[in-house]
Amino acid sequence: MSKLKLLSIVAIASIAASPVASIPLKSGDYGAIGSACGDEPNSTIMSFDGRNFAYPHASQCADTVTGRSDGVLSNSETCQAAGDGSPTKASTTKFKLRPRGNDRFDLVNSSNTMTFRRCGNATFFDRH
Repeated sequence: MSKLKLLSIVAIASIAASPVASIPLKSGDYGAIGSACGDEPNSTIMSFDGRNFAYPHASQCADTVTGRSDGVLSNSETCQAAGDGSPTKASTTKFKLRPRGNDRFDLVNSSNTMTFRRCGNATFFDRH
């Protein structure tokens, strides 16, 4: 096989294996609509570093956008640590996210939709 053919195959394979899209949100701390940003319970907050989410009880997460349809991103997320960073058994979750600008999004599942907005920088909640 020629070097050019091999390079072409490698390039096509890497494009095919790459994520469908990135998550188009500003990095920072996000809280669910319904409570003031300073009054959010742990169950309704998350941090986004520009690529991956982290939560009060789960961290070292890797998020991959696996699909896009009608403005909704399908996401696969694997978290490898507890919120304090201590190792735990890795778990993978799938969810759908509809961006509403770069500082707000809907978390969509079959039974309901929850809207989140950016409350501040990644240390805003300072809980994880």
